Amino acid sequence: PPENIDAIPDAIPKVEPFNARANQPYIALDNKYIPMTSFYPYKEKGVASW
Repeated sequence: PPENIDAIPDAIPKVEPFNARANQPYIALDNKYIPMTSFYPYKEKGVASW
């Protein structure tokens, strides 16, 4: 970690508008992805891994 890690301020979440050009469906590694286009509540159950 950086030496001054305690001096780095905490992140402050903020709502930003969707970018119509950046949020288009796309295909990567033969998988199709469709980005969310609204702020509706999102819930999903299942196994996740990063």
